[in-house]
Amino acid sequence: MGKIQLRLLGIIAVSLIVIGLAALWFGATQPLFAIMLRVGFGLFAIWLALPQLLRGEWRASLLVIIGLLGLLVLLASRPRLFPIIGGILLLAGLVQLTLRYLSRMLGVPQSLGQQRPGSANRATSRDKKNRSD
Repeated sequence: MGKIQLRLLGIIAVSLIVIGLAALWFGATQPLFAIMLRVGFGLFAIWLALPQLLRGEWRASLLVIIGLLGLLVLLASRPRLFPIIGGILLLAGLVQLTLRYLSRMLGVPQSLGQQRPGSANRATSRDKKNRSD
């Protein structure tokens, strides 16, 4: 998929979201506008994940897409759950930010999955120096 098609997908997604929100804001009651919102959010999620999928980094992206589409289906079928799910997602984000802040403040070493490139090489060279002494 080329850059033009990717941009077009993003433009269509944002347009559907804006039209749906504007119609709901002005009191439209037709289900067409609710459908526009749902399809727009689904296309937007796909548009966000598509570059990683095209590069081959699809495993993590696939889990995110399945989770987002499942969440959208759940919210489409039961819109009264939106405040509850939104609150849970907000709380999860705040917990993650707090944990990152505390780990930096307390100097907790990073886990293996979060190491910067080359940091493992520096650690092994230090180990080699200590062994040779």
